[in-house]
Amino acid sequence: MDRSRSVRVIAALSTVLVALMLAVPSVAPVLAASAGGGTGSLSVAVTTDKLTYNVGDTITFTVTVTNTGSVNATDVMWMASPPSQIAMATTSGGIPDIPVGGSETFTTTGTAVGAGLDLVFTMTVISEEASCTVMTPVTIV
Repeated sequence: MDRSRSVRVIAALSTVLVALMLAVPSVAPVLAASAGGGTGSLSVAVTTDKLTYNVGDTITFTVTVTNTGSVNATDVMWMASPPSQIAMATTSGGIPDIPVGGSETFTTTGTAVGAGLDLVFTMTVISEEASCTVMTPVTIV
């Protein structure tokens, strides 16, 4: 097999692996300490609008935070930790309080400024009652 074909095969396999990883949203529930006689718990799902990006593309991250605990989630804040290949103007913010069983969805964007396979975008959500961190793979070619 010639070298250029090997590179194309490896690139195709990498794309398939990333597509499989992105087919299911990243979800990571974390149980926190009890508050006011109940338990605080949040789950976070982060998805992207495409599977693969080119340098210069805008990446849209859709974040859904769900309160899976037995108390309202108050003073909810989010913090993004993008890899160096993704530039973001805003890496933190607040979202409305989330009642028991409720959820809030928001989007945030970044710009692909460098190439990389299987980059890790980390989103952390905290409230008075719970916290949660989720890592989502991103590929920039």
